[in-house]
Amino acid sequence: MKKYIGIGIILFFFIKYLSASLTFIYPDPTIVSSPGVFEISINVDAEITDFRGYMLVFSYDSTLMEFISAEKGEVMEGFPSYWWKVFDVSADSLHIECMGFGAGLSVNGPGTILKLKFKTLEEGTADFIFKHNVFYDIDGLIMPGISADDGTIIINYTISIDEQMAGQDEICQLKQNYPNPFTNNTTICYNLTCRSHVKLQIFNSMGQLVNFLVDEEQPAGEKTILWNACDRSGKKVASGVYYYKLHTGKFCSCKKCFIL
Repeated sequence: MKKYIGIGIILFFFIKYLSASLTFIYPDPTIVSSPGVFEISINVDAEITDFRGYMLVFSYDSTLMEFISAEKGEVMEGFPSYWWKVFDVSADSLHIECMGFGAGLSVNGPGTILKLKFKTLEEGTADFIFKHNVFYDIDGLIMPGISADDGTIIINYTISIDEQMAGQDEICQLKQNYPNPFTNNTTICYNLTCRSHVKLQIFNSMGQLVNFLVDEEQPAGEKTILWNACDRSGKKVASGVYYYKLHTGKFCSCKKCFIL
């Protein structure tokens, strides 16, 4: 009985976390496949409403990427005037504040509140961390209960951006796995509109390869793959966040999943 109560408590808090007001990077992970400038969007979910500003501080790996610029996201449009400031651009404290002004005006999620541009320096995988995540309500007061989900940046030049763009019509969609979150098994579906060599890989939150689910030539059509939450040796992986990444000859897409 104690065991089931414990599992129930863990599941309750996990579901509560998933439904909480959240700030996050998009896409996550951000996969950069060509040297040069790339963009990260900072998004909020639909639970964050009636706000007029934010104060965000990030840290990132300065050996992999260099900060270039920041601009307001689409969600912050509509105010007649703004307070906008980039206070620091260091890798340990990229500090950005935005406040919209206008009597009785506020904005709502979901959507992009901030766009950040970086330049690649080296290949590798690193965390993009929210050190501070503060939102202000319509009266300029700090809003409680808003959390942030740290993201992952993967810089890998094995696939060029030109190849990705040329192959956008090669694959219709990489779908969200189901169930999600899951314990033992989950189903991953994707669709090919032409015959392609397909690689479907699982990565952990550190960007390390966990399992190779598919590595073969496949005909066009809807595909369904079952992952049993095991690594390449057949051992069950630990609970937490994982990413499944789909590669064809000219396309790459990645989504997040959760194991309880």
